[in-house]
Amino acid sequence: MINWLEIIPEIEWQKIINKIISKYNNQMILMAGLDKNDLKQEAYVYLMKACHNYNPQKAKGKFTTYAWIYIYHGLNKLVFDHCSKLS
Repeated sequence: MINWLEIIPEIEWQKIINKIISKYNNQMILMAGLDKNDLKQEAYVYLMKACHNYNPQKAKGKFTTYAWIYIYHGLNKLVFDHCSKLS
């Protein structure tokens, strides 16, 4: 199994994660009872899951694209689950 975190520099992951988090406005995050650090921590969890689940033989795209989608959908689920619990 390839360790994608060793191949792609950490600074690239930080850029990717920060770009994904910037798509959420502060009001949405606060409504969910979260902050940007919560999102960043969860993004790294989803990054690890993406590393574990990525299969280059079955994949139709690059790992970074796969990880982006995995992280983005994971954070969406987190934010909306927290919002629905507060309602």
